[in-house]
Amino acid sequence: MKDQNKTKERLIEELHDLRQKVAKSEKFESEHKNVTDALLESESSYRMIFESANDGIIIHDTEGHIFDVNQTMYKRLGYTKQEIIKLSLKGLVTPEFAEKITKRMGTLKKEGVAIFESADRRKDGTVMPVEVNARHINYKGHKLILSVVRDIHERKMAEDLIMSTYRENETIREEIKHQIRFDHEVFSRILEILQEQLEKETIMADIQAAENRVKTINFIKRKLYSSPSLLRIDISNPIEKLISYSFSLYCAGIKNIQVQRELQDARLDLHKAIPCALIINELLSNSLKHAFPDSSKGEIVISLSKAACGSQILHFKDNGKGFPESIDFRNTTTLGMQIVMNLVDQLDGEIEMRRKPGTEYILQF
Repeated sequence: MKDQNKTKERLIEELHDLRQKVAKSEKFESEHKNVTDALLESESSYRMIFESANDGIIIHDTEGHIFDVNQTMYKRLGYTKQEIIKLSLKGLVTPEFAEKITKRMGTLKKEGVAIFESADRRKDGTVMPVEVNARHINYKGHKLILSVVRDIHERKMAEDLIMSTYRENETIREEIKHQIRFDHEVFSRILEILQEQLEKETIMADIQAAENRVKTINFIKRKLYSSPSLLRIDISNPIEKLISYSFSLYCAGIKNIQVQRELQDARLDLHKAIPCALIINELLSNSLKHAFPDSSKGEIVISLSKAACGSQILHFKDNGKGFPESIDFRNTTTLGMQIVMNLVDQLDGEIEMRRKPGTEYILQF
């Protein structure tokens, strides 16, 4: 009887122990489920933040292999997620920045963070400037790199605009200094010529010619300085206005002389536009005053085009009576041709003349 009681007590104890183990197991399973649910919720939150970020995000290793990428990154570059993961960082960025990857990995290893500018290539081949903020992270048990990639093309456009404005202001400043010196030289030479002519009967005509030249120089500068951009001036319209203005000044048989314009790629910076326009003015006024005596009929052709090497070529031609054979156009006593040669030097250009029929000037600069 005692043995039966002991057996019963032992079975009760074993049953109690079993129930405790079951309770512990159920508690463990419950805790495990809670941990699993928390991890899933954490992963879901991470994924939501990862995918909804306004900046591109890439997770990669030090060799440039891509493990994960958010939709902002692959969509703005025109790839699918699978396509961009197959690329390495070197295949994603432009060659210029691909060469810098190794150095930047070294900076990241040394300092723990690396912030730098780069440029990514879209699937269609276009380039997107970016700013990258890279740091080490633990990702699914691996030590990898998380790079946040920000599109900075608008910032770059603003920087380019600022630099363009700065360069334009510098161009204007230098051109003003240069033009002050040039104007001083021209006006001084005009006064010298007037002084030489004081005892001649042509003094009034010379004064009128000097006045016309000063007016024309000011007219040209006003038209060019009013251009929207002084780095790329379209001089076709100012030249049109210059032609009309010259005819009004010299009244040289306006009905009998036709002017043909052939202006291609006529965009110059201020440093070249002013000398070029002044050269056209001097050659035009010279033709109007001397090439067509007695209001004879005639034609003037003005053309400006770009050579294959990138330089500009100015042709000026009239079918008038021609430049005298006895005079070297490079070394004359007339102010007009002296101004032309001075302006050619300013342009670092080369000019040649062809006589008969009429006169033709070819300037390359």
